[in-house]
Formats: sequence, structure tokens, C-alpha cells
Amino acid sequence: TGQFQLNENAAYVSVTAEQGHIDFEQHFEQPIPYNFLSAETLIKWHENDWNLHAKNISLISDELILDGDLSFNKTHDAPVNMSLLAKVSEGDARNAGHYYPLKIMDKSLVDYLNEAIIDGTISNATVAINGPLDTFPYGDGSGMFIVDADLSNSTFKFSPDWPAITEFNANLNFTNKTMTITGESGYLR
Repeated sequence: TGQFQLNENAAYVSVTAEQGHIDFEQHFEQPIPYNFLSAETLIKWHENDWNLHAKNISLISDELILDGDLSFNKTHDAPVNMSLLAKVSEGDARNAGHYYPLKIMDKSLVDYLNEAIIDGTISNATVAINGPLDTFPYGDGSGMFIVDADLSNSTFKFSPDWPAITEFNANLNFTNKTMTITGESGYLR
């Protein structure tokens, strides 16, 4: 269900849906499933400038719960700027790879994370992005990209040649082009 309103320089769309998926084609490993999805979107434009703001985004699935806000802005000749603030909870770490943005993440990092994170729960995660899309993940300092995630009761394999850490509780932090893993507890087996 939803609502749509349109006037000369703006459009408003609200949507509520159940039991479906969002297909971003090649941007993610597979379509993103949901049991429940809702969002409100306001789009404004004037000449060559435009702004899209999606707020109160809520996605509930068997894999995670996500709440957030997302904006895209385009002014004059400047590149498109994106701002995202999202909270994730109750994430099944086995499915983390479904949510890696493949077009903008380095393939070697995606491969490493897919092999390293065996299972566990993403109990709490924050994703914050703010900057021009064309310079993501902002190694040049032109924007901000942060993923800060708490992983609990997980199995994590740092290297194929090392034993896995089981019952691993850790914080994974990605800030721009850096990754920091801070282990709180776990067992080498």
C-alpha cells in the first residue's frame, strides 16, 4: 500500500509492503528480502538541482532489522552527494555478504569477509555515509564512511591457515578505507 502526491516541483511517496524483495541488480549479491518494508520519500527539483530524501525507512526480514534515513542531493555541476544513517539489529552474520555494496566495495575485502565471518549475530550496527558518490569510500577525505558493528557469539576465521575463533564477541569498524577488529572474547580451537 502507499500514497503518492505530485506538484510542480516535488513528489511525495509513502510505501508499506509485506513479503517481498528489493532487487538492486548487480549492486548486491542477491535481492534483499523483507517481511515488512516501509518508507516515506520526498523528491524535490528545481532546474538542474534535485534532492531525494527517504526517511523512516524500516525493513524487517528473517536476516535483519534495519531502520534509517537516506538522502541524495544534486546541485549545479557538483557530483551527487549521498547521506545515509542506518541502524541494524538482529542480523544473522551468515548472511552479511548479502548486504555488501559490491559496486563500491573492493572485491578482495568482500571475499575476505565472506570467508572470515562464518556465523554469529550482528547485535547492533550503525552505518553512516556522507559525501560524493564518485569518491566513495573516501580514502581521500572527501566524505565519511563508517560501519560500526558488534558481532556476538560468532565464528570468525582471520586466515585460512589459522584456527577459527569460536564464541567470538567483537567490534568491527570500517572507517573510510580502514578496517579495525577489536576482539572482546572468544576461543581459538
